[in-house]
Amino acid sequence: MKDKLIFLGRSGIKYIDDLGIEYYIDGEMIIDKDYDFVVWSDTIQFYDDYLMEHKSENIIYEEKYDKNKKCIIGKFEYINKYPSNISTEKRNTILKRIKELSNGKIIIE
Repeated sequence: MKDKLIFLGRSGIKYIDDLGIEYYIDGEMIIDKDYDFVVWSDTIQFYDDYLMEHKSENIIYEEKYDKNKKCIIGKFEYINKYPSNISTEKRNTILKRIKELSNGKIIIE
């Protein structure tokens, strides 16, 4: 199987390695003359862990009115975190492949 990169709208990347293992990397589209997307290298996790963490029943959302700013401020937090145990070597390989598959159009922070 060949590895591939899937851009998930404005909210990240799904990377599938040559063994079929799926990963999620947080990121967003940007406007830049040299780059189209930025990803955060410390956010790599297994795609299934990402889905579990972002289920609506795992998120607490609350809003409060800010008198000083005169607007409602929303805040959310995860009830459970699903950290993935991915080695540094594997993370570096994933980031390298993402850069290659995107023809250098991704900034890795």
